[in-house]
Amino acid sequence: MNESIELLSVAVSVFVATDIDDFVLLIALFGSGKFKPTSIVIGQLLGIGLLVVVSSVAAIAALSIRPGWTNLLGFIPLAVGIRGAITWFWHSRRDEVDDVMFSKAFGRSEVLTVASLTVANGGDNLAVYIPLFASSAADIPMYFTVFALMTLLWCLLGRLLVSHQTIASLIQRYGKVLVPVVLFGLGLRILSGAFVLLQ
Repeated sequence: MNESIELLSVAVSVFVATDIDDFVLLIALFGSGKFKPTSIVIGQLLGIGLLVVVSSVAAIAALSIRPGWTNLLGFIPLAVGIRGAITWFWHSRRDEVDDVMFSKAFGRSEVLTVASLTVANGGDNLAVYIPLFASSAADIPMYFTVFALMTLLWCLLGRLLVSHQTIASLIQRYGKVLVPVVLFGLGLRILSGAFVLLQ
C-alpha cells in the first residue's frame, strides 16, 4: 500500500515538474481563441501520449542491459535539474509565448497542431521519462494512466485560468524554482538503484 502511494506521488510529481511550461502553453492556447477547446484537449492527450510511448519503447529496450546500469540514466534528470537551477539563477526572466506558435502547423488540423506543439514543448520530458520507466518498467501502465488523468486535469485548469494571466505568470515563475528541485530528487532516486553495481 505504501509503495503504491509512493509510486503515485512520484508519477504526479514528475508530471507536474515536466509539464509546468506546458500548462502555461495550454493557457495561451485556450486564450488565443484560435483553437476549439476539444481540439486542444485531444491534441494535448496525443502529444503527451506520444512522449510516453517513445519513452516506454526506449526504456523497455534498455531492459536488456544488466540491472543497475539503466539506473545510471538517473544522471540525465539530475543534469536537467542542475541546468534548470543554473538557468533560473542566472537568467531569471519571463518567457513570452510567440504568436507564431499558433499558426496551423498541419494545414487546418487543430488537433495535430496542438499535438506537435506539445511534443516540441516536451522534449525535456524524454530525458526524465526514459530513466524513470527504465528503473521500473512494470509500473509504465500506471505512469501512463496517471499522466493521462493529469493531462485532463491540466486542460481543465488551463481552461479555468485562461482569464487569469497573472496566475499563469506566477505558475511559470515559481515553476522554474520547483522543477529543478523535483528533477534533482528524481535523479538521485533513480541513481540509488545503481548501487547494485558496487556489490
